[in-house]
Amino acid sequence: MIRSLVVSLLLTLVIELAVSLILGVRDKNDILVIALANIITNPVAVYIYGCISKYSSAIMIMIGTVILIETAVVIIEYLIFKRYLSLKRINPFLFSFIINALSFFIGMIITRFI
Repeated sequence: MIRSLVVSLLLTLVIELAVSLILGVRDKNDILVIALANIITNPVAVYIYGCISKYSSAIMIMIGTVILIETAVVIIEYLIFKRYLSLKRINPFLFSFIINALSFFIGMIITRFI
């Protein structure tokens, strides 16, 4: 479980920080905030998902769990970004949604082939 938490966090940081740079985030404090937001949300999300998937194999429960967890992550990170980022080119909610959606889908593709 610890290995998956670490791997997931590292992949998430690489993907979301790269996407942030592509979207024009250049301020060092903003990069730090994005990294810290992920350090807060990612391990909790991965742990909850891991616990639920350990006890349930029902596909609908797993899909519902992923949707709830990812929605919570987008909202929590949005609130952090709204408060602490100096984004001028993109709405903090849209920014949170974009980086998390891309991170989720790229992570799914990567884990599918590992």
